[in-house]
Amino acid sequence: MQIRGVVQERFRQAGNWGFELKNMQLLSDLREKMAKSFTIQCPLHLLNDQFVRQIYALVESTKAEDVESTCQLKFKILDMQDELAIEMPAKSLKINLTNDFLDGLEKFEGVNYRLN
Repeated sequence: MQIRGVVQERFRQAGNWGFELKNMQLLSDLREKMAKSFTIQCPLHLLNDQFVRQIYALVESTKAEDVESTCQLKFKILDMQDELAIEMPAKSLKINLTNDFLDGLEKFEGVNYRLN
């Protein structure tokens, strides 16, 4: 559970502090509400047709009928040899961040990700 509040001195009571609760959210709901974009970082040498198909299948597996995908998907391709990097947003794809999606990404050797 995420709890937000304010710690402040009580009215006309110097030195007497109190906590005022402002908001409470379940952690399971927090990821969907707070995640604005998700970046998959991939080395250039791994980029091929099979990799693209696997990533696309993983993204498609996050879609549910009654849930709108809200997280913008981005890719960052890294060329370690020439020390170059390029970021590319997937304009037509949005994802739902699920544990299955994150577990699927963990299976790719050399692929990292960043939640923004």
